[in-house]
Amino acid sequence: MVLGIITDMAQELDKPPSFEEVQNVVWACGSDKAPQPDRFYFKFIKRIWDLLQFDILFIKFLAH
Repeated sequence: MVLGIITDMAQELDKPPSFEEVQNVVWACGSDKAPQPDRFYFKFIKRIWDLLQFDILFIKFLAH
């Protein structure tokens, strides 16, 4: 039974994150934080989210 649980957990971890999970993570980050040293702060990402969400959905589509 333990092996079945581990296999199920591994399959779950292998899935790409859902759109809602990505959006929740972005909104949970402080607006004055930057995910990379390119200086695109989360405030900017949140401001243009309506444009970015289509790119995220497209990338998610390509992952499947």
